[in-house]
Amino acid sequence: MQTQCEVLRDRRTFGASRFPFEGEQRRNDPPVVYDKRDTPGAVMALADVVVLPWNEKYAPEHVDHIARVIRKAAEELA
Repeated sequence: MQTQCEVLRDRRTFGASRFPFEGEQRRNDPPVVYDKRDTPGAVMALADVVVLPWNEKYAPEHVDHIARVIRKAAEELA
């Protein structure tokens, strides 16, 4: 069973470093495995939250747009 978080599922790293999944720092450690069965509490919690991808390339207008959409959705759900 794989995790649904694409960063972990696809083992995305900065450039070709493969850090923290591979490298000298992992010497003598078991392989990094993310399995939803290992963290049932986290899986349950994540089923009830909204996770927004965020990065430094967002301009103020992006942030404003996201905030407006979230406010509108919250108002409609209230």
